Amino acid sequence: MADKTNKTSLLLAEDEESLREALKLNLELEGYEVTTADNGPAVIKMVKNEYFDLIILDRYSDLVMMPPAYFRNMVNYVRDGGAVMLAVGLLVGQLTAGLREQAEAAVQREAAARALYEAARELSAALTLDQIVSIGGRFVNATFGGRCAFFFVGLDGRLGAPQIAKPEGAAAVSGVSNAAQNSAPSGMPNLDRVLADWTYQHGQPAGTGTHTLPSGSVLYLPLKAPMAIRGVLAVEPEAFQVLAQPDSRRQIDACATLIAIAIERVHYVEIAQDALVRIESERLRNSLLAAVSHDLRTPLTGLVGMAE
Repeated sequence: MADKTNKTSLLLAEDEESLREALKLNLELEGYEVTTADNGPAVIKMVKNEYFDLIILDRYSDLVMMPPAYFRNMVNYVRDGGAVMLAVGLLVGQLTAGLREQAEAAVQREAAARALYEAARELSAALTLDQIVSIGGRFVNATFGGRCAFFFVGLDGRLGAPQIAKPEGAAAVSGVSNAAQNSAPSGMPNLDRVLADWTYQHGQPAGTGTHTLPSGSVLYLPLKAPMAIRGVLAVEPEAFQVLAQPDSRRQIDACATLIAIAIERVHYVEIAQDALVRIESERLRNSLLAAVSHDLRTPLTGLVGMAE
């Protein structure tokens, strides 16, 4: 039996240095005497030469991958009565592995939130549809490693030609507008105009990862703004499995919503500018009519006076 007056001795086996040191520090703060090892042979050597109240191993899969000779030595040590709480060690190892996976997932979620924040900040300052296309293309390329195209609603209430976001750093063609360059169909040959029209009319996503033609390689998302559907976003990732992940799908849905709101804001800014132009035109017309009326009234008054 171990001396209860002494600290409980632990052997911590973990191959990742940062995680190993973090666990050691926390266990020592809890009052344990901790010895660390970073591989299977070191564990076997230590358990042969020292006594430990508890051994905390890495996840079970790492133990199974241990060379057969070392694994047999570990089993023999346990069978011969070594004070190793193997089951507890494996459990703690699994919990530690789960904690590490959760930490990695948290880092990924933080990066995704950061990317969405940057996209939202840039979209809030966009003043033209070309700027929105460029910002959306950068976000899709950086997040999913793919390409995207935009179908905007025209004055007739129907979708116009697709505007394809150019890759970051692509050279512009001299003498050709951004809209003309973006509308070139060669950038995304798998675009389906019929499927884009269906997405716009029904307000539902279609294409890869959905219930409507899921065998395609392009995902079509309606750009739903608070007042109306402003268009369709077509996303073609490098690997279709990317959009099959729930986190990735939620991220692209959130981006589509931000883009739709930016398009609606630009739309109403244009309406406000047109209204302002009409108001100024009406004011100028009234001023001109007032001036002409005054110039006409003056000689007429004089003529009336002479006639009297």
